[in-house]
Amino acid sequence: MSLELNLTRSGTMENRSEQIASLLKNTYDMALKRRAARLLSGLEVFEGARILDLGCGDGFYLHLLSELGNYDLYGIDPDDRALKSAKRNLADKKIDLRQGKIETLPYEDHFFDRIILSEVLEHLQDDRLGLKDCYRVLKPGGIVIATVPHAHYPFFWDPLNKFLEVFFNFHIRKGFFSGFWFDHKRLYRPEELRSIFEKEKWIVLELVKLTHYCLPFNHYLLNIGARLLQGRKLPQNLARSVSKFEIEGSETKGKRLMDYVRDFLIWVDSFNDRLTQPHSAVGLFIKCKK
Repeated sequence: MSLELNLTRSGTMENRSEQIASLLKNTYDMALKRRAARLLSGLEVFEGARILDLGCGDGFYLHLLSELGNYDLYGIDPDDRALKSAKRNLADKKIDLRQGKIETLPYEDHFFDRIILSEVLEHLQDDRLGLKDCYRVLKPGGIVIATVPHAHYPFFWDPLNKFLEVFFNFHIRKGFFSGFWFDHKRLYRPEELRSIFEKEKWIVLELVKLTHYCLPFNHYLLNIGARLLQGRKLPQNLARSVSKFEIEGSETKGKRLMDYVRDFLIWVDSFNDRLTQPHSAVGLFIKCKK
C-alpha cells in the first residue's frame, strides 16, 4: 500500500492532531503511538524547518514528519543495522541519513531548528556529554524533545524485572528476559531528567509521564513481535498489515483479525486518557528550549 495520505500538503483534514492520528492508525505499539503523537504535536514545526532525529533507528519519526509537511529532515544513528533499516524504509524520501555518535555530531553550530532525542539517553554511558553536542548544533530558541524510560514503570509492563527490583534490588540486564532494561544503562525519574537538562543550560518547558495502563507482559509481547518482523518470520501479507509504516494497513486476509486486535489495544490504552499524571508510567517526555 502506498504511504501517500489522502490529503494535500496544505492539509485537508481539520487539524494537525487528526493528521497525526491518521498516520499512527496502523501502530500497534500503544506506548510508541502515544509517545509519537505527543512528540509530533509538541515540536511546533514550521514550513522548511530543519529537523534532526538523533538516534533515528528505523526512521519512523522521519517517515511521519515527511508525511506531515515540507521539512528539511536529517537522521543519524550509531548502529549500522538500524541505519540500513531506515534507508530501506525511507528509500522514496529525500532525507539526509548518516552514521554517527551523539557525542561528536557531524554538523555545524546552530544548524537545526528542532531536535528529536527519543529513547536515546538511557543508552549512553554519559548522558550529559551527549546533551552538550545537541546544544551546540541547535539554533538559539530551538526546541529539543526527548523521551526516556521511567524508573517507576507499571508492574504489568515488565512483571519479572519489577518483581526482582522490589524484592531483591536486582534486574536482568541482558537477553530476552532483560525486558524493559534491554541495552539500558539507566532508567529515569522526573527530577533526574529535569536536572541533567538544566545543568546543560536548557530551559525546561514541559515534563510529563506517558502511558500507565498496558497489557500484562506488554514489553515481552512487543519484543516477540519485533523479532518476528525483523527476522521476516511472518507471511508477507501479515507483516504488511501490521507495519507501522503503512498508513492504514494493507488489505489482506488477516487484516480483519488484526483490526480486532488493534481495536482491543486502543481500548486498553484509552484508560490512559483519564489520567493526568499517573504515579507509574512507561516513559517520560521532556520538551526544552535553547
